[in-house]
Amino acid sequence: SADRASSLACARMLASRAHAETPPRRAAAHCEAGGEPWDRQMLGRIGEVLRECKSKIQDTREERLELAAQRALVAETLGELELDYQRMNADLASLERELREQRANEARNTRRSRSAAWSSHEGHGSHSGPIACDGVLDPRGNPAAL
Repeated sequence: SADRASSLACARMLASRAHAETPPRRAAAHCEAGGEPWDRQMLGRIGEVLRECKSKIQDTREERLELAAQRALVAETLGELELDYQRMNADLASLERELREQRANEARNTRRSRSAAWSSHEGHGSHSGPIACDGVLDPRGNPAAL
């Protein structure tokens, strides 16, 4: 189909070139003299144009094969990238889950230590100021007070 279309295009080009390169008077003179030199010249030109057409068709086939190979490589690379992306998303989800669990554990531990500190100070008399909790620090790094 594509080769047939290329062949037809080459044949049209051949006919137009052959006609354009042979002036009518010269062609008529050769035909009157037996036509043989003009026919040889025309056949030579036709052969030359056919070789050009075949070369173009072959180049087109090679280009198509090269493009197909490039497309296959791109498709393979995209597939690998997609798998890497999916793995990365799974790793990120796992890290987010671990981070939430760690924050929840830290919050439980902080509540326990505050509760333990509060319990240890109960019954020790009255305090006029806030009670300092051992090991619990405020955002500035100072001992936290209840």
